[in-house]
Amino acid sequence: MEITLSSIVKKGGVQLISSVLMAGLQLIQIGVISRSFAAAPLGIVSINLMIVAIATVFSDFGLQSFVIQDKRDMKLTVLDVRAVLPMFISATVMISLVGACLARYCFGALDVGNALLWIAPAMPLTVISGPVQGVAVRELRIERLAFAEFAGKACGVATTVFLAFFEHAVISVIAGFYASQIVRLLFLHETVLALSIAPRGQKCSVGRRGVVVSYAVAQMLGQVSNTLAAKADELIVAAAMPLETFGIYSSMKQLVIQAVAFVAPMVRRLTMPFFANHKGRIAEKSRPAPNKLICWSNAVYIGFFVSLALLSEASTKLIFGERFINHADWLILFAMLWSVRTFAGGAISAFLQSTGAPIADFWWTLVQLIVQTAVMLIAAPSGVYVMLISAIVSYLIVAVVGYLTIYRWKSRAAVYEVVTIILIPAFSYYVIGLSLLWLESVFERYWVNALCAFIFACAVAAVTIMVSGHRRILFKRSMV
Repeated sequence: MEITLSSIVKKGGVQLISSVLMAGLQLIQIGVISRSFAAAPLGIVSINLMIVAIATVFSDFGLQSFVIQDKRDMKLTVLDVRAVLPMFISATVMISLVGACLARYCFGALDVGNALLWIAPAMPLTVISGPVQGVAVRELRIERLAFAEFAGKACGVATTVFLAFFEHAVISVIAGFYASQIVRLLFLHETVLALSIAPRGQKCSVGRRGVVVSYAVAQMLGQVSNTLAAKADELIVAAAMPLETFGIYSSMKQLVIQAVAFVAPMVRRLTMPFFANHKGRIAEKSRPAPNKLICWSNAVYIGFFVSLALLSEASTKLIFGERFINHADWLILFAMLWSVRTFAGGAISAFLQSTGAPIADFWWTLVQLIVQTAVMLIAAPSGVYVMLISAIVSYLIVAVVGYLTIYRWKSRAAVYEVVTIILIPAFSYYVIGLSLLWLESVFERYWVNALCAFIFACAVAAVTIMVSGHRRILFKRSMV
């Protein structure tokens, strides 16, 4: 089956519309929360958001990626996943409860313990959500999945905002999390039933169960490492600074986190099925390495986050209000940090997950976690600015090393191709973006910020088109 540019544009357009709508809802939630709570309660809300994010990623267990990369018949894939779901559900519930007890009674972190206790009953929903989304992505039912996610997000945000108006700092985020999970699974109930109810006479062998468990655990470790790397700065700030400072810091960072939630699913769902096709042709010397797809993926990630940095002052005033305007520079650093994080880990992780290399993805995310945490711990005593700038520089170095080693090894691409198609365009984006940031600092006008963001987006598109070229058929995907 050939995937043409028109079909990608159609499915990508639906995902883009859904992502834009969900991003709008999330911005409303961030704005309401930042205006509804004082600094200390805002810190409690930020802790709940952080716990929900980590628990959600942890509970996925990589089953979504397993479903996407498995080349067997879909019925056999679902049979394998169904066999391991009870074990994973039990494990996540127990880990949440044990974590809550340790946080409350051993470390005295009552807020963290309460959050873990509240989300424990929702763990079965998060475990099932992973393979359900994987089935939709593998079968290219992007439209239905996008609608289900939008409906879930709308209900979750409505619940959170409603409770925030009554200043329920403890349960507002948790209740919204429950609502979003339940509604999303209701819209995808057919796949949920297929994963939950086993037909008579069909059983998964012990060998296949072991394959799924080993893949899922390796993938889960990689995802947890990636999430901890994303939260390392928050953990450091929470430990070293007052709760009020952490509340402001984490609230502003939430804008960038939600930007990731906006752009990452769109890029991953449009690239992972085609990366998975690369696995089946690994022995073909003539098969093309997915360098151009990586180039476009990086262009979207870097272009999006650097554009957010260019619009930082206007975004801070519009979403958070005047109370946060003195910290607009933090948003620039957050956006730049996440641009280099996605440059180092976004496309590479999607490629490794899609080609059945969860162990390699785990080690790669672990390297990023170790480097970032070490750099931030060393730089933290010098202040927030030095800490974030040091992390940005370290991630750029890690990205170059990653593309020249692990990606080149797994894709069998030549060094010249990696440098000219992936690295040079990415660094050109940063040169253009930093130049425009300097221009903004000279004029300090909102309309100049918007103009610079528009110029940057056009420049990124132009550079990417020149490097990757234009083809009617971007990739060929074999029938499964």
